[in-house]
Amino acid sequence: MNAPLKKPLPLQLRPTSPTSNPALLLPRGHLVGAKLKPPQTAAALVDRPALLQAIDDATAKQLLVVTAQIGSGKTTLLSQWRRHVAQRPVAWFTIDEHDNHPRRFFSYLVAAVREAIPGFEGYVTGALQDAVDFQTHHMAAVFLESLGRIGQDLVVVLDDFQWITDPEVVRALHALLRHAPPNVRWIVASRCVPELPLSEFKLRDQLTQLGTRDLNFQADQIADLSERLHDRALAPDDAEEIRHCTEGWVAGVKLALLTADDRPRIGDAVRRFDGSHEAVARYLAETVLQGQPDDLREFLVVSSVVDKMCSGLCNALLGTSNGQAVLEHLERSQLFLHSLDPHRRHYRYHLLFQEFLRGVLQRDHADRIPSLHRAASAWYVQNDLPHEALTHAFASGDRAWCVDVAGRCALHWLKQGETPEILRWAGMLSLAEILTHGDLTCAWIMSLILARRFGDAAAALEQAQQRMARVRLLATGTPRATLAARLQVLDLMLHAETVGGPRLDEGELMPDGDADFFAGLLMAAQTAHLLCVNEFDAMRRVAIRASAVGRACGSPYLTSHCETLIGIADFMQGRLADAATICERNHEAHRRFHRSPAWVNAALGYACTLYEKNKLDDAQALLTEVLPFVSAASILRNFVLAYALLARLKGLQQRHGEAFRLLDYAHSVIERDGHPRFKAQICFEKIRLHIECGDGAGALATAMAFSLPERAQRGEWARMREYEEEWARSGAALALLWLHEQRHAEARALLQVLRDSAEKAGRVSRQVSAEVTIAMCHWSEGRPEAAFSALNRCVVPTRQFVFARTAFDETPAVSTLLAAAIGAGRLRFIPPSSYFKPYTQGAQPAAAAPSSPTPAPPTEPLTDRELQILGLVSKGLCNKTISATSRIALNTIKWHLRNAFTKLDVHSRTGAVARARELHLID
Repeated sequence: MNAPLKKPLPLQLRPTSPTSNPALLLPRGHLVGAKLKPPQTAAALVDRPALLQAIDDATAKQLLVVTAQIGSGKTTLLSQWRRHVAQRPVAWFTIDEHDNHPRRFFSYLVAAVREAIPGFEGYVTGALQDAVDFQTHHMAAVFLESLGRIGQDLVVVLDDFQWITDPEVVRALHALLRHAPPNVRWIVASRCVPELPLSEFKLRDQLTQLGTRDLNFQADQIADLSERLHDRALAPDDAEEIRHCTEGWVAGVKLALLTADDRPRIGDAVRRFDGSHEAVARYLAETVLQGQPDDLREFLVVSSVVDKMCSGLCNALLGTSNGQAVLEHLERSQLFLHSLDPHRRHYRYHLLFQEFLRGVLQRDHADRIPSLHRAASAWYVQNDLPHEALTHAFASGDRAWCVDVAGRCALHWLKQGETPEILRWAGMLSLAEILTHGDLTCAWIMSLILARRFGDAAAALEQAQQRMARVRLLATGTPRATLAARLQVLDLMLHAETVGGPRLDEGELMPDGDADFFAGLLMAAQTAHLLCVNEFDAMRRVAIRASAVGRACGSPYLTSHCETLIGIADFMQGRLADAATICERNHEAHRRFHRSPAWVNAALGYACTLYEKNKLDDAQALLTEVLPFVSAASILRNFVLAYALLARLKGLQQRHGEAFRLLDYAHSVIERDGHPRFKAQICFEKIRLHIECGDGAGALATAMAFSLPERAQRGEWARMREYEEEWARSGAALALLWLHEQRHAEARALLQVLRDSAEKAGRVSRQVSAEVTIAMCHWSEGRPEAAFSALNRCVVPTRQFVFARTAFDETPAVSTLLAAAIGAGRLRFIPPSSYFKPYTQGAQPAAAAPSSPTPAPPTEPLTDRELQILGLVSKGLCNKTISATSRIALNTIKWHLRNAFTKLDVHSRTGAVARARELHLID
């Protein structure tokens, strides 16, 4: 392969005179006539009307450049086009390696034009001898002058232009293209991009380019060619298989079809066709590889060991520093190299060419293959490409190296939360090999935990601890104290979701100053444990520290996980606006990691926020996208949350069958893995859904399957106790069943125990849920005042949102109570219509309608301070007196009153008092 050309300078044409126009060209008898006509083409040709039309259209512009790798059918296509326009004058010049000289080039160029236009005179014969020292620009000037006299349209085809590398000839052609008369058009066909100033013509809209992809065959054309070659049809699947393995390369397609000529089933033959096939290998060896310099041939063969290339990787494989220059040269030369990005940084070989090169590598350099795989693996490790690193590590056959690379890659994947990859690659190693590497051991056990394979994780952890007791160091040389701390993380993770799990002091969360990712995992595990035992302040502090560790060690997964836990804590404590803010912020921060485990954590929190805000369609769309990823590998809390919330949304749409299927699947997973608190959550959702469907028998059967009546008989919910999620969820499920069975007193007593326990633990969200169900008990008993009173107690702790959707969806038929309370004007804090409508849609208020129209509630609820000031105003007190008695600044009182006027849609103090009394906001 010739070296890349330097960009030539434009040729400056000079005026010519008869005395400066010597007979510079070769005599006609010295020229090969076959080079002045399109070559003979194969009898079996595929019709390509779209490409022929594209060439026709391109001849309306000054220049058409056709560049494609060898065997792409450039010459065949142009020959077809030449016959297609048989009546038009077309000058044809097939260039070869001997024409890379000005005199020969212009001799053939003049002869080609004379073939198309017999009267053409390309030069003026003079008296000077051939020995006169001529200059190329003289020939170009004379040729241009002669072109200007032809007086008709002409297309000049220069085929196989890749042989022209002489700077003088290139400059001359540039001058011809720039100064040729408008009736002359040019077609340049080449295996490599010609060293011409193409951008100049592109800017003038005088350039059309056709490349390899334009010339490649499609499946229908392959089927057409098969019928012409074999006189038999090719199945569509077989045609597509050939297109895939050859990538449409014309020569490859023909070779694939010809090799199947004597086979009864073409499909069987083409499925075994690849770059190692004898016909392909011979063709590529003779036409491509043999003509390359030794160093370029070595580059091609060695670099074929990888699927994709870049300069750094090629340098690592070959021990050189010019990888980028060689790749750019190969691309310009159309040597079966494809760029994978617009910046020309990553490349790959044509599939057939790569298979051919790998065959050469195996044949001539088999002893180098293991070291090449190891070099590629090391480069991929350094550049954080774990999948490629492990692929080449295993291909190297060095098991110790495989273990070492697996350990490094496992840590990378663990930081990203990509645990399925860890399990997949660890499965290719033996247990003994895994346990020789501390990082790999810890990452593998952590992956088992996140994949909810708790039994396997516990067994692996025990074996790792036994090995730690027997050996001083593992193969990585990791200090014993660090390994012990990391194994402690894993032990905590196994029990973090239960109340009885291990508990560490905050000072123990960073053992020996080890601020690495495992220390962050330890804090995250402790965060989850603190959440279970209702220690929200400590939980928040630890979560913030763990999130900081995640950012410091480059783990978006750990960061998003901790942020999500903080959002959950805020929601549990009734700080719904704060929870929404952190979940929205977390989701926005991790959008760039779309569909990664970090994004799954953040997206789940955001879906919950959308649900609480009644943006149910958006919440369902996001959960539907999340579900496949949360099922693959996620902490159990996230898995159950995703399935339970999506089931609830399906139930709201009356798609109960889908909802039950989601819950059944989640139940089957947690039934296998244990964790009572999540079983209780599924139990609650199933009983709630049965009651929503009016299926009391189904609800009772579910309660009995979870032993709820038996536990009630033992007095499990008879008195207040330390709040624990499994106990509370199971009790709430039983209370819903008793409410449905109209066992109101028993249900109320149980709910009051749950409410008081939740209040003591600071779990406002669960307190509100219990209070709503108590209100429904009163309503079902025919005690509306008690129901309204309980309902008003619900909304006070959650005033950041006014209503938390969760609490009201967990009690079936609550919309009837809400509609009645608002219709009777008995709800102290009226939700905005955007909140009220979803709860009350389709429900008729049970309270008697008043004789006059019910006043519309305010669009935004009044605050406690606004209600306090309105109450004092209703007693006839002026602003100054209110300020003196309440110790509120006068300007603050005026500001609160203005806000109250706006919310109540009034313009005076008297109107505000009257409106507030109509709505029963004040006495």
